[in-house]
Amino acid sequence: VALQQRGDLAGAEKLYRSILKQHPKHFQSLSNLGSVLLLAERVEEAIECLRGALNQKPDSAVVQTLLARALAMVDRHDAALERVRRAIALDPNLPEAHAIEAQVLADTGRYDEAAAALGRAIELAPERAGFYHYWGHITRWRAGDPRLAALEALFRTRASRPLPEQIELSFALAKAYADLGDIDRAFPLLIEGG
Repeated sequence: VALQQRGDLAGAEKLYRSILKQHPKHFQSLSNLGSVLLLAERVEEAIECLRGALNQKPDSAVVQTLLARALAMVDRHDAALERVRRAIALDPNLPEAHAIEAQVLADTGRYDEAAAALGRAIELAPERAGFYHYWGHITRWRAGDPRLAALEALFRTRASRPLPEQIELSFALAKAYADLGDIDRAFPLLIEGG
């Protein structure tokens, strides 16, 4: 897990596979290996591992969500939607599940439903920069949207966040200001984000 968190996907994969040689049905190793393979964009292998993990523990909302994400990556939208909705039924307070549901719905052109799902993800995890960034991809920001005030407050804390989140916050706020017609505030944020 430490290797995975440091970004050493090859090292993490090697250790997970070593554990699975001894214990082929070890839920956490199957789940974590699936996550590593997903990060490495080896999606079909990830799907196999995640299905193996769900054979051991079908009530894992986190693994159902990971599998939904993997299925969405290979355009299996119906299966992805089924999995993510199962995850939400298991744990309605899992923000990642609502975000994946939003992605799948947006990928299939169901933008109003996608916005509702992503709005729920933002409610559950208002500190997640990526959710605001994605909001600007699937909908237009509107004056008076309470998410805008939350985004602006989050943006003020950007210096304490990792660089990828700082970039997401800059681009998210630039898109918000551009949607509202405030190009003078949007343009410097695009430069900052880039």
